[in-house]
Amino acid sequence: MARRPRLNLPHIPQHVVQRGNNRQVTFYTEQDYTVYLDKLKDYGRRFDVSVHGFVLMTNHFQLLMTPTTATGVSQLMQSL
Repeated sequence: MARRPRLNLPHIPQHVVQRGNNRQVTFYTEQDYTVYLDKLKDYGRRFDVSVHGFVLMTNHFQLLMTPTTATGVSQLMQSL
């Protein structure tokens, strides 16, 4: 059964959680975290998405973001 489409509304905060495949490690070194945050900042500007908060763990991350368009979060996550 296919996943139902997400409801993406502009100006509504979204909580995004992504885990590594089979909960495997996704961030190995401090540089991995730094590169990820740099790209998150860049893509947030590019797709006009405000990033309010984040948690980066070794095997997953959580983001709190507010897009100004209906496709902002999707575009940001695809780019990451």
